[in-house]
Amino acid sequence: MIVSLSKVFSAKSVPAEFSRYGSSSWEILLSLLKTAPKGEHSPFPELERNNVVWTRMLTDPEARDSGQAIAHIISDFTQASICPPDIMIQPLLHEFERTVENMSPAHLKKSLISLAYLAISPSEKALKSVAYNAIKNADKFNGTTLTYMLHALTVMDAVQEHHHGSSRPPLSKAYQALAERIDRKNLQEKAHINISIDAARWFGQETDLKYPPETNSKSNLETKIKDALRNAGATPLEPTYIRELEHQVDLRHQYKGRIFHVECDGPTHTVQSAQGGPAHLNGQTILQTGLLRELLHKPLVRIPYTIFNENMRNTEYWKDLLELIGDYRGKTCLFLSGKQSPQLEMIGSADRFAASPT
Repeated sequence: MIVSLSKVFSAKSVPAEFSRYGSSSWEILLSLLKTAPKGEHSPFPELERNNVVWTRMLTDPEARDSGQAIAHIISDFTQASICPPDIMIQPLLHEFERTVENMSPAHLKKSLISLAYLAISPSEKALKSVAYNAIKNADKFNGTTLTYMLHALTVMDAVQEHHHGSSRPPLSKAYQALAERIDRKNLQEKAHINISIDAARWFGQETDLKYPPETNSKSNLETKIKDALRNAGATPLEPTYIRELEHQVDLRHQYKGRIFHVECDGPTHTVQSAQGGPAHLNGQTILQTGLLRELLHKPLVRIPYTIFNENMRNTEYWKDLLELIGDYRGKTCLFLSGKQSPQLEMIGSADRFAASPT
């Protein structure tokens, strides 16, 4: 059966008639890729050249059944910071679920960190298979693969907490099995040290490692957002430095007697939609926000550059935002969306902290 992406591209999920033909997830993906529009009508023009490789891997039984194909496809979307079209996500996740239990450490790490970065939630069954694979093959994870698999588990658990709260499938046992293999005394690279500490803090474990000092340099985006909020009536305050994380929050303001924090997010913090929809936070930023949430006692608002650029000179937009922020208290982390009028979306689960508007 040939299913045309050009005809179903705008659909949110694979049409029900697919199942009547008995198409497997990889056959559906292959059909979508073969019939995807080209050129300016391509659903993912930045990745159009990858289509040939994806097609070849999906038609190779060894690459397909080992999980190499699905890991490669998801990773390519991650490298481009683009979320796949909705119509592709369902068969991608089905194919991940089908192959994950027997993936090699390299393919498991690659596919899991890619899904986590894109903030895409696999099924509960798939995550249980992830944990089973990681625990069963813990002694096969070594070097960089071990470190980044630890990172993948941590980011995915943060994404799951964001989407599902305390009801998420547990990944802590898999984390523990791999964390025991990390040689903390010989960690040299800053990224590896940060990964180990982030993971320990997220899963509630003690660690004697220390974050390397952060280089604090103001970006143009921070300066512009600070000015926009001040022009709207907020008073700038000295930014908060969080010693436990060696991290300085970008901005701190006061409005009508209430203090709030701001993180100014450039392109590295968000994932773009292949369908032209609004960007969303990537998994790494969701994790960072969760770690900040544990230590901040005032609301934190993440302002993406795309929303700011749309409303840079619209003072009324920022006034409306300040009024919205005033409705929140305590350990509340929020993501600014809404091009015409500000909207605030909760980051993290509401059942972990009392974070609803008063």
